[in-house]
Amino acid sequence: MTASDHQNHAQTLLKQIATAAEAVQILRPAYTDILSFYEPLFLVQEAAKPQLCIEPPPIPENVFMFKRRGALPLIDPGEFSIDAERSADIFRQVCRVASGTAQAMQAAGAELGKRFDDGTLDPARLFAGFFKTDEAAFAELAQELNLDAELLVFLTYASLFPSISRCAEKLSAYLPENEPWEKGYCPICGNLPGLSMLKGEGERSFACSFCNHEYPGKRIFCPFCETTDSSRLQYLFSDAEPEYRVHLCDACKRYVKTVDCREISRPFYAPLEQICTLHIDMVAQEREYAGGGRFFSPAG
Repeated sequence: MTASDHQNHAQTLLKQIATAAEAVQILRPAYTDILSFYEPLFLVQEAAKPQLCIEPPPIPENVFMFKRRGALPLIDPGEFSIDAERSADIFRQVCRVASGTAQAMQAAGAELGKRFDDGTLDPARLFAGFFKTDEAAFAELAQELNLDAELLVFLTYASLFPSISRCAEKLSAYLPENEPWEKGYCPICGNLPGLSMLKGEGERSFACSFCNHEYPGKRIFCPFCETTDSSRLQYLFSDAEPEYRVHLCDACKRYVKTVDCREISRPFYAPLEQICTLHIDMVAQEREYAGGGRFFSPAG
């Protein structure tokens, strides 16, 4: 895909996100406040992707074959390539979006934006700590800034997400088309799914909760413990929302939300669907099931 193709794709996707967000707000007005933050965030992230310079880590053929034979992910999460310079600019934009919201998010966005502009905060420090999963470093910096550490991690991830997902797109070229993937975790980075989707003739796929890579999966299957015992798998749905269901596993007591893309008329964008289905999380959690994905979100 050429640079022009990427730019055209991004423009189309931006329109689709705006259309989808508007449709959700009409259907479920309770999500208006949440989407007043997430819609502009998603637009910032997707608009940035065509400008990123990403060179994914090379995977020698012998290493690739070893990983495929062992059903191992292509890379560890800490190996994602990022465009550090552009990610720093995205960080500034993310802080600007956050500063237009309310309460803790607004304070965090305003404080981080001010520190970025006056040079007292180097985003590279945040990026390095994030990929090292250095919780102590984030806790120390959060205390120094008088901010919530989880919120600081979220804003850092939000700034890195365009690079992470763009890198995943490039790494997906290593994966053979139409080859089944028997594991529940992402074949790119090994993280667990945030959503599953039903498309076409009922084929099921999953969206990685970290890099957003979409990969095929079994229809009757728990992506967390990998059981295929139908007697231990169930799902809940509501006639009022035929596009959604939540798959529950009684073997590991975890759940994954599912979007039946055949039942929605708006454009599908996985991160948006993850955010606008928090009421489904509540239903599953009230029944004492736990989510399995790796989420960086103050809302879910």
